[in-house]
Amino acid sequence: MAKHQTIRSGGGITSNKLVRPPVKTGAPSNKVNPGGVDQLGQKMAVKTAFEPLYVGKGAQAPLGNAVAASTVCGPGGSRTIMRSGSQAQHGAPVRSDQPQGRDMLSQFGPESRRPSSSKISRSQEP
Repeated sequence: MAKHQTIRSGGGITSNKLVRPPVKTGAPSNKVNPGGVDQLGQKMAVKTAFEPLYVGKGAQAPLGNAVAASTVCGPGGSRTIMRSGSQAQHGAPVRSDQPQGRDMLSQFGPESRRPSSSKISRSQEP
């Protein structure tokens, strides 16, 4: 008697296209020596004069998907909402003593409207 095989071509949870990648945390940060960075791309006369590029471990912070896993889901999750008016003005604004400009449009006369062009309707065309 033959066993029934599960059909896997219909998609969904049993599909062979379903991928669940692991959490990637990234590489830890390293301290960088400024003298080693300065020597990059330079030809050094003495091979023993090289300074190492990395000189130890830097400050460790959570990286990659490890941060994403600890965030609160939903709109505005894991965000700090500041109260209204957090960018308020403190003190009076600095005012400069600028003279008022003159009215430049008055020298051209009163505002007038351009006469409309004669409109020819399509029925009057030859």
